Amino acid sequence: MIVKAKNLKKFYGKKNPFPALKGISLEIEEGEILAILGPSGCGKTTLLNCLSGLDTPTEGEVLVLGKDITKMKEEEKTKFRAQNMGFIFQFFNLIPVLTAVENVEIPLLVSKTYPVGEVRKKANEWLERLHIEHRAKAYPNEMSGGEQQRVAIARALINNPKIVWADEPTGALDTKNSEEIMNIILEMNKEFGTTFVIVTHDPNVAEKAHRIIRMDSGKIVEEKVLR
Repeated sequence: MIVKAKNLKKFYGKKNPFPALKGISLEIEEGEILAILGPSGCGKTTLLNCLSGLDTPTEGEVLVLGKDITKMKEEEKTKFRAQNMGFIFQFFNLIPVLTAVENVEIPLLVSKTYPVGEVRKKANEWLERLHIEHRAKAYPNEMSGGEQQRVAIARALINNPKIVWADEPTGALDTKNSEEIMNIILEMNKEFGTTFVIVTHDPNVAEKAHRIIRMDSGKIVEEKVLR
């Protein structure tokens, strides 16, 4: 198991705490594509954030690669994420003042896993792999949504992460671009064995995964193995 979560609970607010997660336990296998499906407000993104260490659960533990990230200090957790995880978001989260290639370079600069002189070469290789090399010097506001998401995927994968967390990766895209992005994810999973955890409200996206868990009101209410 690459991820193992036990009895995750998350409350927001102090006076009348709202239970966003209500005791979720979950295991994710290495190389798996897991889709977390459910309506808005059901706790999908909260679960993703707690599993990835972007947020800390109120109760419970999360083991990633055998390490309990809920007990890590913030600096240690940031380094662990940079070395082992990639992130893809609905609205791309590209830095607007950086070009495509500069955005892709960020994880390598943070993790310091490559000499500075090799970082640009590596970033360009990933842009080429995702057929977006011709936009290397473009800024985010000069690119289409599909182009920006390809840049975001290159950024997520450049550090050869063990696991990629994707929060509504096709939510801001039209049908054609959504299909292309999902095909890229499937291709990267097959080629590199990268684990993907995809939060979505779109059943068509979820059906491309290996397994679906359906959430409602902070709980897992259904699990379905597809392949």
